[in-house]
Amino acid sequence: MQPVDGVIRLTETGRGSSCRVDLSADQARLLHESRVVDVTGGPKSWLIKSRSVVGVARVGDLEVWITPKISISRLLFLVGYSSNPDVWREGEIGLDEAAGLVPTVAQLFARQVETAIAPGLLRGYRTEHQSSYVMRGRLNVARQVTHHHGRVVPFEVEHDDYTPNIVENRFLLATIDRLLRLPGIGVARFALEEQRSAMGSLVDPWAGSLIPRWQPTRLNNRYHSALRLAEVIWRASSPEYGPGSVQVSGFFFTMWKVFEDFITIALGERLLTATRIGHVDFQYHCKLDDEDEVNLYPDLVWWSNGKVSAVVDAKYKVEHKRDRNGLLFQILSYCVALDTKAGHLVYARSDQPSSRFTVKHAGIELHLHSVDLATSSLDDLRRQLDFLADKVSGNQR
Repeated sequence: MQPVDGVIRLTETGRGSSCRVDLSADQARLLHESRVVDVTGGPKSWLIKSRSVVGVARVGDLEVWITPKISISRLLFLVGYSSNPDVWREGEIGLDEAAGLVPTVAQLFARQVETAIAPGLLRGYRTEHQSSYVMRGRLNVARQVTHHHGRVVPFEVEHDDYTPNIVENRFLLATIDRLLRLPGIGVARFALEEQRSAMGSLVDPWAGSLIPRWQPTRLNNRYHSALRLAEVIWRASSPEYGPGSVQVSGFFFTMWKVFEDFITIALGERLLTATRIGHVDFQYHCKLDDEDEVNLYPDLVWWSNGKVSAVVDAKYKVEHKRDRNGLLFQILSYCVALDTKAGHLVYARSDQPSSRFTVKHAGIELHLHSVDLATSSLDDLRRQLDFLADKVSGNQR
């Protein structure tokens, strides 16, 4: 079959996770090299299968829409929690998710921006620099000397303006522009265009490619939710080279990265809170061999009493027994390199009980733990993480 209007629709898992479509050789090559999806077959009919990317990705002249297996509110919670565990609450979203990931996020952002700016645009002091024949504010001696080489006029002056053209408003406006460039944002487009019109005459959008730094304060409290969601949108929509070597743009999350970040941050937080001793290292760099040739980077290392007590690695998918065996060898290498007797592999699955393997002649225990991200309540997800923290810390055998 042909992609409808250049769009290939998939689900992350299940029956809709693959489809057969007619593509040109160039289209198939670009999709394959992007690594957003798996591409096999040819020379005309190709089997397209989802990997671990969800959202909307533009690859060449095609769009790939991949629906996540977990709810959109849960996905945004996982992404947001990794950035700031103290402020993200799943229940705040409260939207109909049937429209899909991009329309839901756009609608949520439009609502949060409306809440933020309804009392009026936030204002603040911003230092302005300009050349002027009238002395206004302070003379910038350094700029005067370097720009005018001893001439008296014009003056290089700077002054503080109380203006809405501050980083918070500029960031929100730039995020609105990003969303308006995305395909399929649905009914949120009208609200975003109105907000763009209201802000555009007073605010210059943030022009940088990096997320701007803003400081949460009492004064900008009503902006906090919108700004934090703006950060999520920028991370998901920045034009970039995706998992492969082909430039990919759109709005998408790489689920293995979302899962890895969430598990390490949430587990590290619980280990420190529950035990109040020791410390954690993320992506800890160590060497496997005495010659220092083989580099290892376990996701989380738990230190207690001055030595490594446990090592943890998070993997989003463990689909086959051969995958499990390879990952167990990887955890074993971490344990050997760090001289610890406990290794833990954590993966996303709902139907797999925890298991333990004792390595012959070594006394090393390798633990497998599954975490159900799609569980019906956040309380249950928290209980799973508390149980996992007890296992890693040694409080529960």
